[in-house]
Amino acid sequence: EEADTNGAKLLLLCVPLLWATYAPSIRFVFTASDTEVGSATLSLVRMFLAQLPFLPALASTIERSKSDCGETKGDADRAIRAALELGLWNAAATGFQAWGLEHTSSTHSGFMMGTVNILVPTLAVLQGDKVSRQTWAACLVTFIGVLVIGLDSVVGGGLNENVSPDALRGDVSAFASALCYAGLTIRASNYAKEFSPEELMGTKTLVMLAFMLCWYCQTTLSGSEDVSFAFLT
Repeated sequence: EEADTNGAKLLLLCVPLLWATYAPSIRFVFTASDTEVGSATLSLVRMFLAQLPFLPALASTIERSKSDCGETKGDADRAIRAALELGLWNAAATGFQAWGLEHTSSTHSGFMMGTVNILVPTLAVLQGDKVSRQTWAACLVTFIGVLVIGLDSVVGGGLNENVSPDALRGDVSAFASALCYAGLTIRASNYAKEFSPEELMGTKTLVMLAFMLCWYCQTTLSGSEDVSFAFLT
């Protein structure tokens, strides 16, 4: 059991290492592309690519939901409902973050996304979990950093000349994203004890893909931003 716990902690340690590359990578696409890139278009492409590895798991879940066995069908249906909820949390978080990165720097977004470290234990307490003093102390340090970077957006548009004039809106969007990711983390921690990760991910990613497709279609109809896929070249 101790080995399983250590393995789980090691895997979770990889998560922030991977997330650290996310905001700079997305921001790089916005700033370095020779053609204009819309956040809805980029999010749609990203989620389409993310869905591909989970197609077998998705097919398996759908097949189980059509089973004649009541128990098998019931388990699959519950997993689908759980994945739908997680997909909505994740889709909203991804959308807010992608839009925010259009209007602020990856550094600002990264710090604002750091509020998730405060929001997760706060939501955990609200659902009845216990949080250690060491965790709250770490949350305080994170909160101070978020305040500093947020003040940087308000006063003079920040020290970085590349920060857009509406950086504050980008920071608010990043905070909304962090709130959604915190909700996702809390709910996923509950569902992960009951369902397999590939089962949840297969359906959750499909929900996100559908959400991004709707966002892309709405953007296309409104003409609010570029919807070309030319940046893929």
